[in-house]
Amino acid sequence: MEVSHKKDPATWVSMATDRFRTRVNGGPWAGAQELATRGSYNVLIGDSVFYRPDEESFESSHSTFLRSFSKGFFWEVLKVLSPPPVLTVKWRHWGVFDGTYKGFAPTGALIEMFGMSVATVGDDMKLLEVEHFYDPNHFLGQLTGGCPVAHGDNHTEG
Repeated sequence: MEVSHKKDPATWVSMATDRFRTRVNGGPWAGAQELATRGSYNVLIGDSVFYRPDEESFESSHSTFLRSFSKGFFWEVLKVLSPPPVLTVKWRHWGVFDGTYKGFAPTGALIEMFGMSVATVGDDMKLLEVEHFYDPNHFLGQLTGGCPVAHGDNHTEG
């Protein structure tokens, strides 16, 4: 929440921003300042046939998903598998696709993605490192009708 709603990492209290780093599926690491500059969606989704982070700013990436999930795009921990200082959690990110996504019409469907994260925390319980594991293409495919090659350019103008 802090990354999405507080632009300055110096105001974040859930992580040790001077040391924090994160990555997805073994990809490159990103620090707190990169999250703040590029935007969490751009860092945590990465490059895909369904999403091009180099074509998005922090603001445009967030407005894209706020528009797609106008009632909210919720994140919940389903199960904690190991205790601090190295926490492993199973999670679900979900919302109702009730707004357009990059020109694709809303379906009203419940969109879900599931994943796991391994987080290392310090003695003060602030996040030092988080590795996320999930399939962003499965998630984005739910917004676009699946394989872009199979479907061609069959989306509505938005």
